[in-house]
Amino acid sequence: AGRLVYSFGIANQWTFEDWAASRGFEVHAFDPTTRTRAAHEAHKTKNVHFHFMGLGALRGKAGSLVTAGYGALGGEVLPFDAIRERLGHTTRLIQLLKIDCEGCEWEAFVDAATRMPSVLEKVCTIILEIHVSRTLQMNTTADLRRMAAFWDLYVVKMGFRFWYLHANPGAAWDR
Repeated sequence: AGRLVYSFGIANQWTFEDWAASRGFEVHAFDPTTRTRAAHEAHKTKNVHFHFMGLGALRGKAGSLVTAGYGALGGEVLPFDAIRERLGHTTRLIQLLKIDCEGCEWEAFVDAATRMPSVLEKVCTIILEIHVSRTLQMNTTADLRRMAAFWDLYVVKMGFRFWYLHANPGAAWDR
């Protein structure tokens, strides 16, 4: 099996995924956004595979969820370990795990690190856009606690390190 990349959150921007595929990676791209589904499914680049599903802490349909600026989410939402199992990748090493899912990162990755931390042992590098905005699941004291747990689990206990960090003001509706 070849080198593997998972990418959560596409928003019809394929630069990263196409770049990785052009370098020989097998890329699996995930986005449950209803509005961009047809465009995502029409994207055809060798070694890039689109899945109309998203990342979350619970299994189910995202039909009741709406992400600010992106619209309704209609695809299935699964925890990280369940997605890997569904695709038959539980024993494969993921070289790059890119997450830009407009707030899903907090709940999904605290869940993965606490409920099944072994699923992250097969991940080399995480490329993560972190959202700290009321419109992107950072609205309550519980959300702030989840952010602190994320930091404690990934940086303190699991040893992931920052390689690059910069401020991103985000979309106007998220400021």
